[in-house]
Amino acid sequence: MARSQPKILTNPHIPALDGLRGIAIFLVLTYHFGLLRFGWLGVGLFFTLSGFLITEILLETKSLPIRQYLGRFYWRRILRIFPLYFGFILLVTLVFLLTGRPTGVAEQLPWLSTFSYNFYMGLEHQAGLQQVFHVLWSISTEEQFYLVWPLVVFLMPRKVLVVIAIGLIVAAPLIRYLEPEIVRSLGIEVVSDGKLIYYFPFGQVDAFAIGTLFALAKKAPWIRKPQTWGLLLMVPALFVILRQFYLSLGPNGVPFPIHLGFPVSSTLDGFHIWGYTAGYLAFGGLLIILLFGSPRFWARKFVESNAARWFGKFSFGLYVFHWPLLLAMELVWPLSENLGLRLVQFCAYTTLLSAIAWLSYTYFESWFLGKKDAFFKYKSQFTPR
Repeated sequence: MARSQPKILTNPHIPALDGLRGIAIFLVLTYHFGLLRFGWLGVGLFFTLSGFLITEILLETKSLPIRQYLGRFYWRRILRIFPLYFGFILLVTLVFLLTGRPTGVAEQLPWLSTFSYNFYMGLEHQAGLQQVFHVLWSISTEEQFYLVWPLVVFLMPRKVLVVIAIGLIVAAPLIRYLEPEIVRSLGIEVVSDGKLIYYFPFGQVDAFAIGTLFALAKKAPWIRKPQTWGLLLMVPALFVILRQFYLSLGPNGVPFPIHLGFPVSSTLDGFHIWGYTAGYLAFGGLLIILLFGSPRFWARKFVESNAARWFGKFSFGLYVFHWPLLLAMELVWPLSENLGLRLVQFCAYTTLLSAIAWLSYTYFESWFLGKKDAFFKYKSQFTPR
């Protein structure tokens, strides 16, 4: 008797993926709070999830006429991103006009309003200065992905899309290697290769491509042995961690780094070329396990927990507000060097941030989200779970 294939989770709103969003935002919060120095990888997890979820949505509606296909997608993306994004920028701008602070708002507005802020961060903002808009670079990267990928999905057959995704994953290290030199060849000064690569959208292309690949290739071998394939994809990241541990041994060894071998924007040992791919492949392995693995697996249960899903539901607001709230907190209650006290500060900070995100979602964002089906209606074929 032929072995029955496991049930594949295709609904973009499945609990496990909501929980992964929660994990991603938690990693980002702990990174900026100085608790987990590898937490910046949470942004890469967001990109990987976007690659998967957006491709799922686009494949579902690909049979529609192109006007309805693109109109429905962009209408829903605009309602999800624009109100909070531009509302936050407007709020900060009003504060700037009244008080003259924060500085640099006028300079940054053209980049923010055109969703090109990641280029600003990579080229203009390499001195390490922290601005209130600092984290919005990743939203520009997401929007640039939304601008290009829907048309590619509509025009290309599924098999060609698989080839494109694999090609982008393979080419990503080469792209990162060439990026700074290409920018310099245009006569543009590059202060930091590591920061340029991290902030530029081309440096993150493999994160989106990995998520995209698993949305496309649902008849691949990993469906039958998801745990095995998922763990194999995590091996490169494990190698990075073990290598850093090995370097810490011996009389001349350096202390085992708190970033676990994943230092953000680092060019040491070529990390800026291959290091991101190792981390993003690990996220791909996690996706395989959670999408195709057993519902009884402990990792699946963890990401489907109410706490993880709650953070995932409000992750956009948490992301937008967490950085300015942290800057404000530093003014009145600077982060302690004592780990115990800093954990207390983190709990207080997270509680206040969660309240702000909940209020924003409940009384502002949800009004716009309720208009998603006002135009370009489409009856989803996804089965509720």
